[in-house]
Amino acid sequence: MFIVEKDAPGFNVGRQLQKTGWLCSDTAELVFDECRIPAENLLGEENKGFYSVMQNFQNERLVLAAMALGECERGLEVTWDYVRGRKAFGGVLSDNKVFASAWPCSRRG
Repeated sequence: MFIVEKDAPGFNVGRQLQKTGWLCSDTAELVFDECRIPAENLLGEENKGFYSVMQNFQNERLVLAAMALGECERGLEVTWDYVRGRKAFGGVLSDNKVFASAWPCSRRG
């Protein structure tokens, strides 16, 4: 891996890519056309950049999994709050035996 200055001759940012998922960061093509990079711009060990990127992917997957879990838990909380206050079929939905038996036990507080 190496650091390339944005104004380096031969370096251009290509088209921005459409993606799903993590939308808060831009993803674009990077174009290196006869681009020369000084040796001091080497980041880490030569020929080991792939391993650094793969390690970063492992960290990203872990963080995204934790974020998804948190969002799911919040969704369950919001749903349970709604169900406890929603009146239908002659009573509060959370008192309905069919609904209560299907709901996760950990959310019945």
